[in-house]
Amino acid sequence: MSTATATYYLPRRARRILLVIPPVYDFRLEWSQWHQPTGLLQLASLLLEQKKEVRLIDCLNLRKGARLPRRKIGTQIIEGYKFNKWHLGLPFEPLEAKVRGFLADGWTPDVVFITSLNSIWWEGARDTITRLKRLLPKTKIILGGAYPTVEPEHADMYSGADEIRVGSFPEAAKLLPDLSLYEEAPYSTGIYFYSSSPTIYSTGRTRRPRAVSKILKEIKSKADMGVREFVFFDEEIWAEDRDAFANLLDAIAKADVNAHFVLPGNISPRLITQELARKMRRAHVTQVYLRCDLFFGPDAVRYATPLSEYERCIHALVEKGGFEPQEGTVAAMLVAGFPYEDLDAVSERLIQLAHIVGSVMLVPFQYVPGLHTGQQFTRALSQNGHFSPDQFNSKIFPLARFSGKKLEDYLELTRLAALLNSKYRSKTFDFLGDGLAAKMFRESIRTEGWNPFSKSEEDEFPETELNDPFLITTP
Repeated sequence: MSTATATYYLPRRARRILLVIPPVYDFRLEWSQWHQPTGLLQLASLLLEQKKEVRLIDCLNLRKGARLPRRKIGTQIIEGYKFNKWHLGLPFEPLEAKVRGFLADGWTPDVVFITSLNSIWWEGARDTITRLKRLLPKTKIILGGAYPTVEPEHADMYSGADEIRVGSFPEAAKLLPDLSLYEEAPYSTGIYFYSSSPTIYSTGRTRRPRAVSKILKEIKSKADMGVREFVFFDEEIWAEDRDAFANLLDAIAKADVNAHFVLPGNISPRLITQELARKMRRAHVTQVYLRCDLFFGPDAVRYATPLSEYERCIHALVEKGGFEPQEGTVAAMLVAGFPYEDLDAVSERLIQLAHIVGSVMLVPFQYVPGLHTGQQFTRALSQNGHFSPDQFNSKIFPLARFSGKKLEDYLELTRLAALLNSKYRSKTFDFLGDGLAAKMFRESIRTEGWNPFSKSEEDEFPETELNDPFLITTP
């Protein structure tokens, strides 16, 4: 039986270490090109410093231009809708073949470290552990990452690991992720502005910006390896660190690195000024997804950023940053799926953000046990008892439906987001814009010149099967 521990240390006798990132079981995997196991790669750096023999199998590694392999493993029916569930990532057969190849070469690992990047993906980790135990019956298997950290009791009972690791290795968290274990340098990699790897499971202001010289050295070394895209993995770039972030952008621009940079939802509209937007352009920041700032009150969750801040921010990004909002290089993220939320207000904000920013990304709220503890969460959960982690999958909006909402309401919201993000000749349509078509559309709704609720015999449309009702056209 596995034993939960927060103080596990690698036995000194362990010489050969295998690191594994398992496949994912889910309805879809957003931003699959940006799923990189930072903590495990930092552990690799530590182990290599200790002169260990380290090998890596990353089932989610995706080469540029390739699509992540997927195989249908089941169907889930929720409120009459069919959701296909997929095995996303390297299939088990080639994973096992890789391990057999190691054994054939005379390389048997003493320890296997497996990470699970999200607790809702625990089944993929469990099945990977089961298969590895068949191939490596004498090898200790240790599970770490988000799943055992936020659900230690569940991981201890159901994962099948010999040991589980709660939290990170402090000595490894200080090191840079090691990419040398990949057969080919990834096109895209994560990078951190702050000194530690921030996650949604950490709280408090405990991080400091890293030295610009160290960040720049990391960027140059990885660019020399062939990395062409750097994605800031920090959960949030704090407003009080704007000057430090600006200094980093200046250094990147001056170094003229052969790469571009992405800010995936961790920069608030409040942080962006005209000067910062200008520096972002010079540093080759090509994609900006604006953070959805939230206020978690005791009884409700509210959007914390006024629309006027988005207007000011977009003006700076367009005028000084050279971004084209309707082409998808900048988008606003909008989180939805909270208990007891006002869906009319969410829909209105979705349309307003699309009008201001040009593109909007609807993000289903992911509940994390132990982190989200407001009364609205305890009220919703108290009516339903304890759930397996995968039942908190944000893509089916479980917390909102626990409090009485229908799944259809959120499918409609998702369809609206897809409509607002759809492009014709590379640009989205602004329903609140000043163009003739937008004005005519609004006028027809106001006067009921076009009544979408009326139906004649000629208005029949063929039915289509909804294979993926959560499909969102992302920028």
